[in-house]
Amino acid sequence: MHETAQLELFAWSCGKVEPSYDGNPPAVCDVAGSDRGEYVSHMKAHGLRTMTTEPMIKLRKTAPAAPRQAPRVPAFKRISWTVRHYAEWQPGIGNERLADTQHVGQFWANGAEANTVIVIEDRRRQGLPNRLVTLYLDGNGQLVPDWSEAKSSRREANRIAKLAA
Repeated sequence: MHETAQLELFAWSCGKVEPSYDGNPPAVCDVAGSDRGEYVSHMKAHGLRTMTTEPMIKLRKTAPAAPRQAPRVPAFKRISWTVRHYAEWQPGIGNERLADTQHVGQFWANGAEANTVIVIEDRRRQGLPNRLVTLYLDGNGQLVPDWSEAKSSRREANRIAKLAA
């Protein structure tokens, strides 16, 4: 059987045990071959089903398209934002505000959460590699790096719009 299987693409052997009811030892079928037709006829003679392969999975003709989201900011727009820096908190004084830094980048994609945008920050002037920054839309449509400031600004803008209506 092993030599046959190595030479052929299809090989089979039967090991069906035929019970004996007259006290004799059971008969074991010891037939092997490499022909598919012989295999089918031999197994039908025993009343057995032939081997089959697993059915192929039927795939859809095309993958369903996800709806495209409109960019929250015009595509590839140059964006500038200000990052505020604060000193360490001190009792009686609080956080002193230090100098603000201006950052510039280009819109890359909508963020994972609502009201977020991913921007590629341009840091070539500082000799540093560019990086991705998440910015948040505030109530005025401006992009800010602080999510809590943006959230409170949106909340205030919604409150004012509701009062005006």
